[in-house]
Amino acid sequence: MLQPLTSEAQQVMASSHLGRPTAAYRAKFTIKKAVAVAFLFAVGLGILAVAILDSSSVLLSTVIAVVKTSSYGIQTATTHRYTLRRSDGATFKFNDNIDHVEALGNTIAAETARTLWPRYLAAYQAGHTLAFGKISLNQHGVNNGKEWLPWSQLREIQITRGYLSLKKEGDKQGNWRVIQAADIPNVDVFMALVNGIQSGKRS
Repeated sequence: MLQPLTSEAQQVMASSHLGRPTAAYRAKFTIKKAVAVAFLFAVGLGILAVAILDSSSVLLSTVIAVVKTSSYGIQTATTHRYTLRRSDGATFKFNDNIDHVEALGNTIAAETARTLWPRYLAAYQAGHTLAFGKISLNQHGVNNGKEWLPWSQLREIQITRGYLSLKKEGDKQGNWRVIQAADIPNVDVFMALVNGIQSGKRS
């Protein structure tokens, strides 16, 4: 059960039109002032998640970076970094200084994709070119920043170990383009769009 929020946290919610909180995530800082500041934002996993659920005009983009470090095939550490940007330019950043930040990140990713998907899909269907950082797409294909690859020539797209790779039909030399997933805003929306487009063209 969510604990009662402080008056300061409620003021943040009201002034930012964030909606109703559903969960609290506490900061790990040891400095008292830092804890107080961080908690106002950390208290609001639910604040941000509900804002995404209730008003698609609030959220503009999210960038997710999860880096797993391994040695001799054994995973030794994982770092998380999530950045949300609102349409008014305000930015919220969450990292491993928050307890259970991965759960927060999973919610951010899922709700971002679910909420922004209709907006991007409508723009795609209307014939617009959609930019996702270093990569873009439209009804004709995908652009890697240098050239367009028609949908008919896109063989595969996948994210592995933090990198997004696109493979071209008939190209046995490797990937047509490799980009760090963390460099692609709303990468989950991008993947959902591409998979939906490819499925529609195969059917």
